[in-house]
Amino acid sequence: MSELRQQIKSKGTIDTYSRDVGYFRKYLVSKDLPPTLYP
Repeated sequence: MSELRQQIKSKGTIDTYSRDVGYFRKYLVSKDLPPTLYP
């Protein structure tokens, strides 16, 4: 998220991105897929 801060994104934007990434991670885990790009 530091890249978003460097781009001077609002706190709301950063919070939304963080939340959505968390949802996507939970989806991957629920499908038995790796939640990271690097094992």
